[in-house]
Amino acid sequence: MRKRGILLIACVLFLCSAPALYAQQAKLKKAHKYMELLDYKSAADLYMRILEDHDVPEAKINLAEAYRKLNDYTNAEYWYQQAVYLPEAKPIHYYYLGLMKQRNGKCEEAQEWYSRFLTLKPYDVRKPQLQKACDYIDQLLVKSATATTTEPLELNSPFDDLGAAFYRDGLVFGTFRSPNGSAQQYLDLYFAVMTPDSSNSKGFVLGTPEKFAPQLNTPVHEAIVTFSRDETELFFTRNYIVEDESSRETVMRLEILHAQQAGPDSWDKPQTLPFCSPRFSVAHPCLSPDGRRLFFASDMPGGFGGKDLYVSFRDSAAWGPPVNLGPNVNTEGDELFPYYAEGQGLYFASDGLFGLGGQDIYFAPELDAGEWDAAQNMGYPINSSYDDFGLIVHTDGTYGFFTSNRAGGAGEDDLYYFRKTNIDTRSRTQLRVVDAATGRPVAGAGLASSCEESLVFTDADGNYATLLERGRCCTVRVEVDNFEPYTLTICAGEQQEIHIVAIPEQTPIRPKILTLNGMVSDLANGAPLQGAVVTLVANGCSAPAPAITDAAGAFSLELQPHCCYALRAEKGNYFARILPDTICTDNWGEAAQSNLNLYLQPFVAAAATVNNSQQTGGDFAMGIRTDHHNDTIPFLLNLYYDLNRSSIRAESVPELLKLLQLLTDNPKLIIEISSHTDSRGSDEYNLQLSQRRADAIVNWLTSKGIPAYRLKARGYGEGRPVNKCEDGVPCSEEQYQMNRRTEFKVLGSSE
Repeated sequence: MRKRGILLIACVLFLCSAPALYAQQAKLKKAHKYMELLDYKSAADLYMRILEDHDVPEAKINLAEAYRKLNDYTNAEYWYQQAVYLPEAKPIHYYYLGLMKQRNGKCEEAQEWYSRFLTLKPYDVRKPQLQKACDYIDQLLVKSATATTTEPLELNSPFDDLGAAFYRDGLVFGTFRSPNGSAQQYLDLYFAVMTPDSSNSKGFVLGTPEKFAPQLNTPVHEAIVTFSRDETELFFTRNYIVEDESSRETVMRLEILHAQQAGPDSWDKPQTLPFCSPRFSVAHPCLSPDGRRLFFASDMPGGFGGKDLYVSFRDSAAWGPPVNLGPNVNTEGDELFPYYAEGQGLYFASDGLFGLGGQDIYFAPELDAGEWDAAQNMGYPINSSYDDFGLIVHTDGTYGFFTSNRAGGAGEDDLYYFRKTNIDTRSRTQLRVVDAATGRPVAGAGLASSCEESLVFTDADGNYATLLERGRCCTVRVEVDNFEPYTLTICAGEQQEIHIVAIPEQTPIRPKILTLNGMVSDLANGAPLQGAVVTLVANGCSAPAPAITDAAGAFSLELQPHCCYALRAEKGNYFARILPDTICTDNWGEAAQSNLNLYLQPFVAAAATVNNSQQTGGDFAMGIRTDHHNDTIPFLLNLYYDLNRSSIRAESVPELLKLLQLLTDNPKLIIEISSHTDSRGSDEYNLQLSQRRADAIVNWLTSKGIPAYRLKARGYGEGRPVNKCEDGVPCSEEQYQMNRRTEFKVLGSSE
């Protein structure tokens, strides 16, 4: 009877609490919807009402996020301080708590939370800045403080004004103003003429803004526009409402539209670009001056974080598939508002890198073959403790515009003008002196230049560089002991390499014989390897014939003095080993020989290495063999995925780069990339998820130049556990973790 009474009381309590729980869940769902629609103020108010009645960890964390998005750093700090002690706290919340303390002037406290974050995420890309956060912020505050001036534009309204673009003799931008000066519910495109005025601090004045291309503006948001160089075509961002495929709720998406000029002040009906989709947003277009590349932001699947930057290439009239700009640009946060400066690189806004505010403006120099150098923070006064984004630069490189919601503006988002005040008109000029006979650089070569007051010398790499005013030229005489003198003319901006001829010596010096001895062993068991081939590639001199190791794994090679070599060791069924550093005999001093031990990683199990234990020691840990039809060894990839996601996270890139290097060093190998899940979840879902994850790795490798025929993606789902944790078997989280893994193994060779 007593047991029955207890059950009756429990049922009554459940029935009484169910309506309250349902109401709470409904409020949480509505608050999440506000967050998705970027209405952070409404979301924060609703989360506060939830927390007045219930202690809900999810609401605390999201309330901190909402206040951070609102730049309310005081309240954001308070709620992140609550969030980090919750079981649901993630490492990123430690970072954001430090960030909010930094914004609130508590630098030493912020450093403590950055350190805790780095303990949990030791390979985070922001680690160099976070280790000395206070010093780094001080550097950003003085970086361009005396070299750049900024001021708000007089056309700013009490409403949002954002995303300026150069057009004809003025600016096109997005605004919430209406023609009569009042507010409206959506962004429209407006145009303001720039008239030269030497009496103005900017050198121009802006006319009264008027609606731009009325046929393009509709009762939804239109903003962020880019024009072709001849201004006959444009691309812009527009929003629309669509039903989400998974939740069946309406969500807002962004798309990019393209229009051709139809007349002097009119445009054809805009068309959506082919890579737009109702499943994700595509926004913030920037057309390269040559019209062949379109940069944009998107949260499409397969990126590094929330929103990434992509580029599409135009071939004839068709746009190709989007290409992610990679980890030097994209982070686990949001990258937005790209602007490409011809011959320089890409400006963009990001909240995923450590900087002064929420969104900071960065610059990534463009390298060869579509690669980008590491992004650099523009520093103060371009960046502030608020959101700064949408920077554009005039073609002369001296001034431009950006958007900011910093204090002191006319509205929420305002347009700002900036000008560089100490532009260097000098060009870097470089001369390299090389020995004509050997091709080696000549260090310490004396240079008597008509542009220098005294004798100057080349550095250890044979280089001498200086800054010359544009248009200036210098006569230089090169003098080096035991070489014939050389005279040349070099002008500003040039890079010249000259080859000087050595004066023949009367008595030839017999070269010293130098020997490199070594041993090659099996990394798995330490046994010497017979028949391994050791090859040297010489730089500027002749290389000896390859050596083959004897029964003791030993080899010997004869080297030349004053020469550097790259070394490669290889053997069948082993990964080739290429030494990362060159071997230079000049570093041996007076020694006539040097010894070297090399270890090769097997990818086929020999009798001494066949077992089911994980082994380490190489670049990749050996996995546990679950396929006993062959002796191929699986290797573990230390990769991270978001829950139920297949996209590769930014912290996984170092591991993928190691695999990329291994495939580059072994260009004939064909490998299988396999992904496995634990037994939780349905068989079909786990099989599909693992296949998507394997496909994502193969796609990343092919994007880096590895031929597709060398890569096989295979998702095994829960079908190949390494322990007894199958369906219906209770296991610990550690046992489940062993089965959640990504591996690769060698399938064969293309030879």
